Amino acid sequence: MLALRVVALVASLVFSSYGLALPARQINPIQHVLLSAPKTSTDLLLCGLSLAREDHGSPTKPGDGDDKKTIYQVIREDEAFSKLAEIIEERKEIAKGLDSPDADVTLFAPLDSAFKHVPGCPDDKKPPEEVVTKVLLYHIVDKAHKTEDLENGQLLDTRLKLESLGDRPQKIRVFEHKNHIALNLRSHIVAADIKASNGVIQGVDHIIVPPPNVFYVLGHFPLEFGIFEVAIGKAGLKDVVKDTAAITVFAPSNRAFKKLGFKRLRYLFSPDGIEELRRIVSYHISPQLVYTPDIWKAKELELPTIEGAKLKITAKGKDDKHDHEHPVIEINEEAHVFINDGIAMNGVIHAIDAVLSPVQEVPKQYYASGSYASEPNEMEKILQMIIDMDV
Repeated sequence: MLALRVVALVASLVFSSYGLALPARQINPIQHVLLSAPKTSTDLLLCGLSLAREDHGSPTKPGDGDDKKTIYQVIREDEAFSKLAEIIEERKEIAKGLDSPDADVTLFAPLDSAFKHVPGCPDDKKPPEEVVTKVLLYHIVDKAHKTEDLENGQLLDTRLKLESLGDRPQKIRVFEHKNHIALNLRSHIVAADIKASNGVIQGVDHIIVPPPNVFYVLGHFPLEFGIFEVAIGKAGLKDVVKDTAAITVFAPSNRAFKKLGFKRLRYLFSPDGIEELRRIVSYHISPQLVYTPDIWKAKELELPTIEGAKLKITAKGKDDKHDHEHPVIEINEEAHVFINDGIAMNGVIHAIDAVLSPVQEVPKQYYASGSYASEPNEMEKILQMIIDMDV
């Protein structure tokens, strides 16, 4: 497993040098986001969305819609959405909602061409109906949002409510990406502002897949969070991060860990430092779900950690008393959030540029222990490799 991580890290570094994003490993987002999902691949589930639906030939350009017809009627009558229309028609409650005059929603509607990104279906297996329904609900957002209303970093509440979020709606994050509006980075709006009487339709080029749990989201980005992911596992907190509902994780980047230096890292990942490592990792996890709009609204928050400590969260902008040139969010005046609102099945991730409450000095007795005197083990070699990399 560790050897595979090394390969993933090196391969990711090579590809990123060409401006390409390479996932650390292929995982099953739906398996982790929907508790009832089978242990199959994402491709299998998405494939289930298109089973028994024939290819309708060359892509059809969507129409402009009709402000005298409901979203459901527009989708049914537009050949560019024929596959989506079939799926919706099979789920009467969703169809009824999209046909309601009072709906006031946005439907992010995958074009027929979006299903071409899904590979062939092995053994004609289909996911549970409940899972497909939940994926569709993730494409429906409260209120009618035209593209002019969508902003970079905006969080949209969907109709998918999850127990793993404390029965809150799962969110979609908006990105401005290469002159396009992207949703969760991968899906782009390619047919904008299609009119309807009870909302608006935004045609998208990929099915929007709900994210996995926090631990697996971190695992997608080894070049950014590889050390923190390993630290979570080493500290025995993997199940806590995977299974705790509605958590906020402040994830130190690899660069943040590198600031500690190899000696302190080697100590923390040794048998002598394991309790200290657990303390540090626990200090970055709060059982209270907080997105950055909540922080900016409050300006200052105090969040509990899973071990009962407190984190002071402060939003500082150029228009407030702190007079910062650029708005920032600080944690305990030790770290800054540099990537915010990474959505996950069971919470949110905010990437930070420093490790909170780190060990200040390595205990002298550690240098006399067998752990320090021995040759670096495979884990320690990986840590050294990450430190040596400019990541």
